[in-house]
Amino acid sequence: MSSYFDYLSHTPIDPRVTAAMIPYLHEGYGNPISPHRRGREAARVLQESREAVAAFIGAEPDEIIFTSGEAESNNLAVKGLLLVHDHGQLLASAVEPLSVLRAAESLEKWGFSTTLIPVNAHGQVHLFNLEDRMNRFTQLASAAWVVAETGAVQPIEEVAELVRAASVPYHCDATHAARLFPIDVKELGVDALTLDANPLGGPPGVGALYLRKGLRIQPLLDGGAPELGRRAGQENLAGIAGFAKAAELALLERPQRFAQLKRLDSHLKTRFKEIPGLVIHADLPSRAPGIISCRLDGLEAEALLMELDQAGIYASSGSPCATLALKASHVLKAMGLTDEQANSTLNFSFGWTTETAEIEHLVETLKASVERLKAMSI
Repeated sequence: MSSYFDYLSHTPIDPRVTAAMIPYLHEGYGNPISPHRRGREAARVLQESREAVAAFIGAEPDEIIFTSGEAESNNLAVKGLLLVHDHGQLLASAVEPLSVLRAAESLEKWGFSTTLIPVNAHGQVHLFNLEDRMNRFTQLASAAWVVAETGAVQPIEEVAELVRAASVPYHCDATHAARLFPIDVKELGVDALTLDANPLGGPPGVGALYLRKGLRIQPLLDGGAPELGRRAGQENLAGIAGFAKAAELALLERPQRFAQLKRLDSHLKTRFKEIPGLVIHADLPSRAPGIISCRLDGLEAEALLMELDQAGIYASSGSPCATLALKASHVLKAMGLTDEQANSTLNFSFGWTTETAEIEHLVETLKASVERLKAMSI
């Protein structure tokens, strides 16, 4: 059998989402800005999809900007909200996605600076460090709700309260929180919020940025005026229709999905206790279910992944972007792990459709692989 534990890289698309997309991949084509009947129909689908995604997070439809996914939304938030100023400081958690951190680095050539907020051993921001590092030059704060690599959950309501008290806009990447927790952007007090369709069971390559009404932003792409003039380029109508369907389903089914994820997560964590030396990172009751980052000191993660792959088990050694960078994870390093510990780390991410049999397959195979590799190293 094959067992899939790499949902962070790609979540399987819900068949109901695929069905919602198909009409706009075939006979339902049309550009929403075209004046003819097909264009008007495409514009209707686009508007209804915008309304569905807005309802998913308690926003207004005109506060939603459709993008190509998490990375673009994060870049648009960080660069777009800072570039309306001549200079200033970005305050970001040390465990932000690389799309936030790399965007911050690119802004340095325009005279902007970045200050990272330290995190504790579980990857959560120190609130007193956040407050201490804000100053009159701070133009934007960014802290993701769920740290994708470990499942650590940030205290974003407290973060938003501190930032709002300083009259600083707050951006939150909710990509991996949206499948788990109800979102009301007005109650949370966020000014910008990143979403991605795929973790919801939607198509990859589609996302959105919520931008609070009245907040100025500098578009990153020049061209025409789709997305209310905030993003150039023709919208991916089929992908957006799929995103809307995924959001509608998540809104309806989130309690049942969350309960199933908690059950699966608890079962896997219990079974992992049978493997000597296995340490789970960010192991708090608040950790997001469905993401388990763990290490086996003295064993290379890549060797274990090869063993798992040969047995038909698909996992990773960190976030997709960190894996491509071929460096020790910045998230794990920020949590205080050494390079050796980071390179011994495995990441298992799964969803509400994961079967218990897949977990059993993973645990039994991993136990045997650990024993074999340890015996070879003696």
